Amino acid sequence: MAEQDWVSERFAEHHDRLHAVAYRMLGSPGEAEDAVQEAWLRVSRADTGQVENPAGWLTTVVARVCLNMLEARRTRREESAGALPPEPAVPHAGVHPTGESDPENEALLADSVGVALMVVLDTLAPAERLAFVLHDVFAVSFGEISAIIDRSPAATRQLASRARRRVQGAAGASDAARSAKREIVAAFLAASRSGDFAALLGLLDPDAVVGEVRGDHAVAAFFAGRAQAARLALVDGVPAAVWSHRGRPKAVFSFTIGDGKITHIAIDADPDRIRDLDIVFLPRRRQGAASTGMDLRLSSCSLAVHDVEEALGFYRDVLGFEVRDDAEPEGARRVSLGLPSQPDVQIFLESRAADPGVLPADRQAIEDLMAKGLLGRLAFETGNCDATFEHIEAAGAEVMQEPIDQPDGVRDCAFLDPSGNVLQFTEPRQVVLALALQQAD
Repeated sequence: MAEQDWVSERFAEHHDRLHAVAYRMLGSPGEAEDAVQEAWLRVSRADTGQVENPAGWLTTVVARVCLNMLEARRTRREESAGALPPEPAVPHAGVHPTGESDPENEALLADSVGVALMVVLDTLAPAERLAFVLHDVFAVSFGEISAIIDRSPAATRQLASRARRRVQGAAGASDAARSAKREIVAAFLAASRSGDFAALLGLLDPDAVVGEVRGDHAVAAFFAGRAQAARLALVDGVPAAVWSHRGRPKAVFSFTIGDGKITHIAIDADPDRIRDLDIVFLPRRRQGAASTGMDLRLSSCSLAVHDVEEALGFYRDVLGFEVRDDAEPEGARRVSLGLPSQPDVQIFLESRAADPGVLPADRQAIEDLMAKGLLGRLAFETGNCDATFEHIEAAGAEVMQEPIDQPDGVRDCAFLDPSGNVLQFTEPRQVVLALALQQAD
């Protein structure tokens, strides 16, 4: 009886989160409740003696129930080509944009969440949908997700990455992404990054408020030069700004607009609330086709990939590498490629885990390192860090670090390639060097 009471208490404690997971997985409040009820039947009969993390255990059970329901849904559709799509989704009752609500926000929320996000999720394969929702929305690790869908952590990362690109594409095409509010927030971020005080004043209402900071001049001074790592995003369908660290959202900036001016900015850094938000990052607007910033010079590399063909597509089509050799010695594919501007420098893409000479234990260790982004690193120099970031982000690469000025006088950003290798792009700051030489004189 004591064990049953413990299960009931833990289930009640996490019920809202479990329902949120199920809703985002299934897109229907009714099906979400069915999934939660089915999960309760399973956990009420389970042996809980070895459960150390109740929240993780319950999330896993609900996720597996949802995966089964998605697989069954897809089978029904394949059997009946004329089947109707699922009922239109409505936003989850417990999820709202941070800050004050207004009719514009509510209209954007209904449009973007109901169409741009939930509809595109419904086009994903069940495993892709689960990987994206659990990792990007609920911060579940790829290692935990891989156990649910019976894939390697690296393969799970790949599924989530593909799903993320499709969701971002749908979000970028939504009315919310193209709204007047989006333009105002984007302009505010650009002015903040560049420290353009006059531009900030032009966007702020004279009585603008941010926490205890009041008045357009005080708010402009507060934000001038301080949004280096903030990104434009749809947060529960509403244009906002999000600051992330190592790919994890840490703070959400919500904007209230009146008569075309920013009247209030709410900053929310509560991890529990942020975890429950639907955050879809939007690409930055290009400033001109001529400025690509892709004048790269390779400085060092050491790579392994779990899918040579996918990695080849990324380095060839996104970064502009040229292929120099493609061979399969002893059955393990090995591709040599490099930058056209550096014909004497080349890297090799090798599926080391697929090498027949690698022992099973070592193969799993390689897969785990790939999933964590700890196996390989490419370091580049670029003439324009921001333009390089925009180019690669627009191609759907996973962001590891936004462009940011470092104390040593450089500006850099970083991405993960499809296998989890780190790509770092550094722009030397010549101005800093010139100032140092001037002080030395």
